[in-house]
Amino acid sequence: RGDFWAPEIVHDRGRFLVYYTARRDEGANKAGTLCVAVATAISATGPYTDHGPLVCQIPERKNVGSIDAFFVRDENNAPYLIWKADGNDAEPNQPTSIFAQRLNEKGTKLLGQREEILRNTDAWERHVTEGSFILRRGEWFYHFYSGNSCCGRGCDYALGVARAKRLLGPWEKAPQNPILHENEDWQCPGHGSIVSTPDGR
Repeated sequence: RGDFWAPEIVHDRGRFLVYYTARRDEGANKAGTLCVAVATAISATGPYTDHGPLVCQIPERKNVGSIDAFFVRDENNAPYLIWKADGNDAEPNQPTSIFAQRLNEKGTKLLGQREEILRNTDAWERHVTEGSFILRRGEWFYHFYSGNSCCGRGCDYALGVARAKRLLGPWEKAPQNPILHENEDWQCPGHGSIVSTPDGR
């Protein structure tokens, strides 16, 4: 019914996939649950076929939606969905978990069981870990993520990184986190994407 945001566009094996967050229509006078959904196309510009939500609530936290999707293949080349349980507003002082769950080869259906791969444990993250971007270099996966308060004049958002040799962990957070934070020119950087330049940087 609304709140279309946090898109991640993936080109995987000849198809384009857009994983996005939207609020499910649950009827009149209901806010609707935030869900992660997916749409696919042969071309980056579409037309896209929307396959609907992949995950909304998790059973043990029925008032918590799902946001911030990311697609990645693990060390065995199996596709996975990464997402955040959006509990920091609905359930203050509860852990904010980032999950991974296997996808089918088309990237349109979840398989098996979800695994928690990251949560807020460090002081700078406060009540939030979110906005995953994972890349693989050599034998390591690098998980860039954001923590703290994202929005408004009082925001204190920042970017951290963790690494693991297996997608499902264990993940080791960098001791120098956050690696990107506010300075005299910029406030609240976070939810970043990583790109490589032609010369390998």
